[in-house]
Amino acid sequence: MSVPPSAIAPWDRHELLDADSNPQSIHPVSDQFTFSLPDWHVWCGSILENPDGTFSLYFSCWPESEGHEGWVTTSQIWRAGGPLPWGPYANPEVVFAGDTPRSWDADNFHNVTVKEFNGRYFMYYTGNFGNGEWWVHRNNQRIGVAIADTSRGPWHRSQVPLLDISPDSWDSLCVANPSVAPTNDGRYLMIYKGVTSGDLPYGSKVLHGMAYSDAPYGPFQKNPAPIFEIPKSNSPSKTHISGSHRAVIVV
Repeated sequence: MSVPPSAIAPWDRHELLDADSNPQSIHPVSDQFTFSLPDWHVWCGSILENPDGTFSLYFSCWPESEGHEGWVTTSQIWRAGGPLPWGPYANPEVVFAGDTPRSWDADNFHNVTVKEFNGRYFMYYTGNFGNGEWWVHRNNQRIGVAIADTSRGPWHRSQVPLLDISPDSWDSLCVANPSVAPTNDGRYLMIYKGVTSGDLPYGSKVLHGMAYSDAPYGPFQKNPAPIFEIPKSNSPSKTHISGSHRAVIVV
């Protein structure tokens, strides 16, 4: 399967605007529309409508006692349920935590995003393993998928990464932050982050790339070059809108 030239951008990158002067920017949010867990950092929220009209909030979290940087060593994936997209969400429960047998994602589960395709549910995430050293875990990041027949599971994880690193490429050190959307021609597009080796353990720049698959469970074929670069960018959040694809980048 080849990637058509027309799929390789150019992405229409909007310049950053001052939040105070831009009426379309995100402003402070009422507590009514927030979700938190006492003593936990909460990150990576992904909301999905259930068949019964209620909603599931999937999120990454890790103990506050580990500090903010604990996201790469002790993060877990949880789920909570609510009556509306903005909540209130209750009854949080663990989906995946780092207590599994040794594998590529044995220790850490992060960057969760959940999608429904053709009646099945796909949980894309970043996993890693390591020895407790921050950079070891960070550089062992790979992208995985768990599949379920219902939005509440049970979830069946991939035994190998859905998307791995590519030696001698711009993403040769680690890959992370998957976001997947369907395309008009029936395929699936993944936007993700990658880091090349560079000076270890830090590696080089964090860049954004894309990959295509004929099925939501892969295999995904990468575009050989990154699609764009935004200084200090974080997770891509991808949406398929009226025949086009839009990526929201957290900076």
